[in-house]
Amino acid sequence: MQADSAAGSQKRLVPAKRRRGGSDAGKEKYDPQYNDEEADIILVSSDGVKFRVHSYYLKAVSSVFRSMLQDCSSVQGPEILLTD
Repeated sequence: MQADSAAGSQKRLVPAKRRRGGSDAGKEKYDPQYNDEEADIILVSSDGVKFRVHSYYLKAVSSVFRSMLQDCSSVQGPEILLTD
């Protein structure tokens, strides 16, 4: 979030996705470290950053992801939205 000056001296917080203009407007934002194009899963954080990862590693280290990824009905396509 970023402070935006409103009328007068009051300030308000505006979520990043609602800000207008800027070079990132309308672009998908991928994490530079987790951006392997051969990855089979994309984790999307609550602020819209995308992480391309291999499901093999998620299943190997997390019983939650292992269960979720083995049950194909709970995963809708290659993107998994992570919420707060």
